Amino acid sequence: MTNPDFDVIIIGGGLAGSTAGILFREKGWKVLIFEKSSYPRHKIFGEFLSPAAESLFDRLGLASSLKGLQGTSVSSVSFFWPSQKPIHSKFPFALNAYGISRKVLDDFLLQEAGKRGCIVHQNEEVVDGLVVFGGSLNQ
Repeated sequence: MTNPDFDVIIIGGGLAGSTAGILFREKGWKVLIFEKSSYPRHKIFGEFLSPAAESLFDRLGLASSLKGLQGTSVSSVSFFWPSQKPIHSKFPFALNAYGISRKVLDDFLLQEAGKRGCIVHQNEEVVDGLVVFGGSLNQ
């Protein structure tokens, strides 16, 4: 990749990186996304989207596609302790939150970034400003 011709290079193809890439492409920018691993892959955190996220997915034109990704609507929370009664509470939001696997969501967003014209490189890590391709440094 000599003489790159990109307006923005994004390091990390997770939720923020893929979303930023989609938004930059909407503005007509040439976008390159590096992701050090490959998707889909499991992550054990962040499997909850607050109701505020729905407006972003609407803005990206992805809200209906997101609903088809085997997530679940979340309208309440429960807390459990040994030897005590559980506490249940409904969320005070007009809209429900959404529970979805990060494995599914991250893969969906990175694929969408690619469909919208971002150049996506998976299994390539950026280390100290250098790109690692298959374990070897390339400058």
